[in-house]
Amino acid sequence: MVVVHVITDAGPHPYFRTLIEAGVITDPDLDLFFPSIAVNTNGTVVIGCNGSSINVNVSCYAIVGRTLNGITTFTSPLLLQAGATSYHGDDELLLQFEELPAFSRWGDYSATSVDPSDSSRFWTIQMYPSDAGNPDVWSTQITELLTSTAPLLSISPSGTNVMISWTSSATGYQLQSAASLASPVIWSGRNEARGAREVVRWSGLRDLVHHFLDRLPLDPPPAS
Repeated sequence: MVVVHVITDAGPHPYFRTLIEAGVITDPDLDLFFPSIAVNTNGTVVIGCNGSSINVNVSCYAIVGRTLNGITTFTSPLLLQAGATSYHGDDELLLQFEELPAFSRWGDYSATSVDPSDSSRFWTIQMYPSDAGNPDVWSTQITELLTSTAPLLSISPSGTNVMISWTSSATGYQLQSAASLASPVIWSGRNEARGAREVVRWSGLRDLVHHFLDRLPLDPPPAS
């Protein structure tokens, strides 16, 4: 389980800050623990953590979130490095010898940061048991994660039509449209080149829905 809070940075004192969002990240098949978090200026959030279950050795995971229209949503945990065995440290064996409750030290290394030279790149570090033949051996997994900034669609009038455009840096996305939202909705889409544009009839804009993958934000059309 990972708990996330989003607050405003309205002043140097915590009393001036306001809680905007709060949520709990869970997975039906994993216990998530020892998280670290980083956020870039584009609003992309990366959480690095460990995860395990009765059937899964302690492994390294990343969870990526993005805030659109004031709501932050997160992906499912992405496996970065699988644990090779069930970890049992020497400290656990010593406690067992002394007939005390046994546990193994864990979680000294968990860090996530934004690359100082490229804010779309994140680095995250976690521990994992790395030797299948020796349950007391652990290593650190260092992972580079590449993210992209969500492009913004612009809608502007063009005579009796509407011009929909996006930035030239937005590649690998698909524009989809439906002539009507009446069931069954039939979506059509195609990949466009850089700086691509789509022209639609202004009169049909009310029932025309355009979106990128992951429901990227739209600039509202001008008032008629």
